[in-house]
Amino acid sequence: MLDLSAAFDTIDHIALLNRLEQQFGFSEKPLQWVASYLSDRFQTVSIDGKVSEPVLLTFSVKLIQGTVVPNSPFTAEISAQKLHKAMKGLDTDEKTIIDVMASHTNQQRQEIALAYEKLYDKNLPAELKSEISGNFENLVLALLETPANYDAKEIKFAIKGAGTDEGTLIEILSSRSNQRPPNRLTKHIDMVQIKSEFQRLYGKSLASFIKGDTSGDF
Repeated sequence: MLDLSAAFDTIDHIALLNRLEQQFGFSEKPLQWVASYLSDRFQTVSIDGKVSEPVLLTFSVKLIQGTVVPNSPFTAEISAQKLHKAMKGLDTDEKTIIDVMASHTNQQRQEIALAYEKLYDKNLPAELKSEISGNFENLVLALLETPANYDAKEIKFAIKGAGTDEGTLIEILSSRSNQRPPNRLTKHIDMVQIKSEFQRLYGKSLASFIKGDTSGDF
């Protein structure tokens, strides 16, 4: 049996359905079955044997389905205080940093960073950078980026220097839509956002930057 569950969690669902139809020949009932799997999802929370009322998740074939669901109940200030405490003293409490970062969605992490700055008048990424290092630092700081910001930086990194990381370019550019979803409240990341973020960060258009470092059909 082919297990596609990981694909549902890591790829734009519209791109996945199009690929299944156009490249692998899925049609009618098989394609409808996959589409139905991506929609009408409900979630419950169980604490000490008590189960909450089911809540309809706003993830569907128009969204990116992530593996991290919103932390609830959520208070940005409390999470910010946990991070501050984890960085006090001689030893950094890396476990607490991992717990906070891994148990909140990207949107919630943005709110935590804002709350941290309001509470302590300090920049959370800068504070973390001064306390941790290596791959752990890279991972934690990446989790504090917005998705569009992260993609823009990855594209820049893939092109700068000797040699172009074409794999990264293909992964990002081929899995993002050029069309904005009708509901701008969704978490769908599109090329419009990435191009805007790239222009803001580097002062030039994404298209001209890629054109200057690639050639031919690619």
